[in-house]
Amino acid sequence: MAIGAQTMLDELNLDDDQEAIVTDLIAMAEVTIQRSVNRHVELSKLYTDPIFSRAVKTLVTQLYFDRSLEAGLSKGVLMMINQLKGTDFGGETSGETTNASADDAEG
Repeated sequence: MAIGAQTMLDELNLDDDQEAIVTDLIAMAEVTIQRSVNRHVELSKLYTDPIFSRAVKTLVTQLYFDRSLEAGLSKGVLMMINQLKGTDFGGETSGETTNASADDAEG
C-alpha cells in the first residue's frame, strides 16, 4: 500500500498546508528507494513490504527536515534498503544483475 500524504502529515505532526510538499517528497522517496533496491521491480510489488513503507516514511522525514540531504541517507534508510535488496519480489532478481556468472560459465 502506498504511503498517503495524510499519513505523513499525521506522522510528522504537520498542518494540511504542507500536503503538496509532503506528496512530492513521498514520490521522491519511493523512486529513490525503488532505484536503490532494483529499478526493475515495480512499485506495486514494493508497496506490499512493510520495510519499504518504513523506509519511505523515514526518508520522507529526513527529506522534510533536510531537503539537501547534506549528510546523505541515514544509516536506518541504508539498512532498510539492504534488507529490501535481499527480498524476492515475485521472481524479480534483487539488486542489480551482473554477467559474472555467465562469464564464469563461458570461461
